[in-house]
Amino acid sequence: MNNKFFKLIFYLGLLLSCAPSFGAKWKAKHVIFIGLDGWGAYSMKKTNMLTAKQLIK
Repeated sequence: MNNKFFKLIFYLGLLLSCAPSFGAKWKAKHVIFIGLDGWGAYSMKKTNMLTAKQLIK
């Protein structure tokens, strides 16, 4: 019985992880970027960090 329960939980988790995400097309209107390491906003144009620039767009 214990083995069947773990198999059921495993397959249920596998099934739910493969389900499509319905909120994938949602995009936030505003993103607040808080830098705690002293990274100044003046250096943003000089950087080559695509992820940070995409967050701003």
